[in-house]
Amino acid sequence: MTLNGIDISNWQAGINLSAVPADFVIMKATEGTSYVSPEADGQYQGAKSAGRLLGVYHFATGVGAVEEAKFFLSNVQGYLGEAILVLDWEGAVVTQGVGYAKAFLDYVYQQTGIRPLIYMSKSVTSSYDWSTVSANYGLWVAQYADSNPTGYQ
Repeated sequence: MTLNGIDISNWQAGINLSAVPADFVIMKATEGTSYVSPEADGQYQGAKSAGRLLGVYHFATGVGAVEEAKFFLSNVQGYLGEAILVLDWEGAVVTQGVGYAKAFLDYVYQQTGIRPLIYMSKSVTSSYDWSTVSANYGLWVAQYADSNPTGYQ
């Protein structure tokens, strides 16, 4: 089965998700240990009302794996059981290494019983050894739109 979907953040404020031909929508919920997207709940409720499959993600910043996981969970409690959980692993935090990402994922799993996904670019996927993570967590590799047809853009 193939599903088409999108991930959105505050940059897509006001998006009409009932008009977007997506099977799933994954919303940015938090970043670091202090940022909560002001658009997240409205986007979540819009996607839910449109009958989309749901997900929420945390953008890691490197201020502490467990601290970031705690902050994320404290802000997505109402979505547990409905949405997949995702760690967005890009930018400067990547240099913190696989252990940081695994500590975040492990904490979320230990607290919820839900195995989150990890999202990263193809270059990050191939630049590090993810074997300690891939044994227990799903990997979502970014596909950026370009002029080459790849199906869903």
